[in-house]
Amino acid sequence: MKKKFICLLPILLLLTFTLSAYTIPTYKSNKTIQIVSNLSESIIKKDYFDDFFRNPEVKIIKNEIQINLEVPNLFNNMEARGQFVLLEKFSRDLRYFLFHDYKKYNLYCITIKLTANTKINSFKYINKLKNEKLVYSDESKLLLNKKVIFTSSELKEPKELSSPYEVEIVHGYKDIDIFNYSLHFFKILTSNGRDYHPKEDDILVLNAVKDKFEISTDEYNKIYHKYYLLY
Repeated sequence: MKKKFICLLPILLLLTFTLSAYTIPTYKSNKTIQIVSNLSESIIKKDYFDDFFRNPEVKIIKNEIQINLEVPNLFNNMEARGQFVLLEKFSRDLRYFLFHDYKKYNLYCITIKLTANTKINSFKYINKLKNEKLVYSDESKLLLNKKVIFTSSELKEPKELSSPYEVEIVHGYKDIDIFNYSLHFFKILTSNGRDYHPKEDDILVLNAVKDKFEISTDEYNKIYHKYYLLY
């Protein structure tokens, strides 16, 4: 009887390990999907997104965040640039919050794919990081019925996108000037991003901006989040 039990023990241990290995990723997957779903809903409710995007359906497959969005038929009538900017803003907002609020899950550094279908067209937007360390150094493209119609490289003149942004005065300074200073300081500190160490450098940039313009952390974060799509 003892021998039978001893022989069965390794099998039971193996089965227990296998079940544990299976359930842990499933739990993590459900957790991360819920995080991305909640963030997507929150982003859609902000600004103008509620008029264009609805009911996000989220999947996370092979290190990709895949989100299907419902869009109205008027989306078909927009210029490619306008369609791209809407999807680019959504993607960057999502990556911003994944980096700042849910960094431990490492979702901020994986590819984001957005799909949107109307009665006559199929849109697919793909956003990838050039370097996992440089969260806001990315490249993206928009496809219409499997054909590329716009890319991030075509946004050569950031000023063209600036019209929706109303410049505000913060402690006597234009908020766009505060942002440009932080960007310039970052480029000098990190050799234009080539020598970027997030934990140390983010704090140094933040402190430099706060000291120069006498603003709070919340004020800086609001300014950065407002303008970073332009760069």
